[in-house]
Amino acid sequence: MEKRRRARINNCLNELKTLILDAMKKDPARHSKLEKADILEMTVKHLENMQRQQLALSAATDPHVLKSFK
Repeated sequence: MEKRRRARINNCLNELKTLILDAMKKDPARHSKLEKADILEMTVKHLENMQRQQLALSAATDPHVLKSFK
């Protein structure tokens, strides 16, 4: 049971590593030995950046915000 749980975690971390390196436009060959903590930290930073961008975009397209610039 524990062995399967660890295998699931490792499979998900490998998939997450592939996704985050692609999203951050990093060369997977140069980052083949990332630690699990590195993968999680990169993912958190990327999601925080995406959240900030989404908030900025929402504010830029909010009619109330746009009206204040007219």
